[in-house]
Amino acid sequence: MTSLKICGITDLGDAQAAASVGARAIGIVCHAPGAARAVDMAAAQAVLNGTPPNLTKVLLFVDAPVDIVHSYAELDPGAWLQFHGTEDAEYCTAFDRSYLKAIKPQDADDFARACASHPAAEAIILDGGGGTGTSFDWNLVPAPDMRAKPLWLAGGIDASNAADAIRQAQPDWIDVSSGVCVDNDPRRKDPAKLRQLHAAMNEVENATIRA
Repeated sequence: MTSLKICGITDLGDAQAAASVGARAIGIVCHAPGAARAVDMAAAQAVLNGTPPNLTKVLLFVDAPVDIVHSYAELDPGAWLQFHGTEDAEYCTAFDRSYLKAIKPQDADDFARACASHPAAEAIILDGGGGTGTSFDWNLVPAPDMRAKPLWLAGGIDASNAADAIRQAQPDWIDVSSGVCVDNDPRRKDPAKLRQLHAAMNEVENATIRA
């Protein structure tokens, strides 16, 4: 079964909406220069404090100064960290937290290289555009039996293509942000789009069970 993370959460209501459709994780953008969905520490704390305990919370950073990562990480001792820039393994492991490393794949060997260069990462995220809603060629995704780590798929996924993404790429997780945003407000999630995404994922899972 493919799990769901909703990223770019900016307030508690959207975190609760994500949980209501079965998301197993949410992402909070803490430091990403130019990102529309980045939040300050007070907003991050409000989400973290009110999020159901069974929901994995992920704090996202792009090449952030070490002190900024520490400051946000202290808000929730159980939160995972997600690194979306050029961070190396020494940097990522310095915080003594479970972490995810995101890369933008250019060829079919990039996933294996990322696994090798980040041996302590919980998973590798293949992302087409880092919150811009841009996809990439899913033919670059290695088959499940060729993966040294769990694979999370991100970039340009929404209700219209989630089923295809799951069938073709067979990711362990899909990671969705802009694909479930309100049309004219990139900082808010659309409950209808969340439900449609959930329905699309269920369609694939139900078809697998029937088969």
